[in-house]
Amino acid sequence: MPLLSADAENTAIFEGLPNDLRALFEYWRAKRAGRKMPSRSDLDPSEIKTHLPSMILVDVLYDVSGKADFVYRLLGTHEVEVRGENPVGKRVADAFFGPTLDNVLGCYQSVVDRREPYLDDDYYLRDGDYFADEANIFLPLSNDGEHVNMILVYTAYRRVR
Repeated sequence: MPLLSADAENTAIFEGLPNDLRALFEYWRAKRAGRKMPSRSDLDPSEIKTHLPSMILVDVLYDVSGKADFVYRLLGTHEVEVRGENPVGKRVADAFFGPTLDNVLGCYQSVVDRREPYLDDDYYLRDGDYFADEANIFLPLSNDGEHVNMILVYTAYRRVR
């Protein structure tokens, strides 16, 4: 699972993966406008229409000790179809989609801790599914430029049946 650097060249990391992952990463980089990470308001859905069905927005909520929790804010139509449910409003810990809870929460926590994008290229397929999760990119968003308050996740799927 490669860590991405917002300021370094990442071409080799994306080799062999669907082009839409790199395109969304480059879009996110451009929206930073010299900051560590963009805010949600910097993103324009009309500029990334083709990505919307496989996108997720997750709120990052902090308790009084600063520990992060993750709650689904929005899921694209393809995400809902693949999962068979719409977990909006639920904690990621209670409605995760991935190989293990530790794997899924680890991806989100890495983004919060490093304030950098994360690429999870572990293949995931549940028994009976029609689509396989080929790779996910986790992109931090911040309304103050320092603390991650939202994570945009994009999943590249491929049809297996």
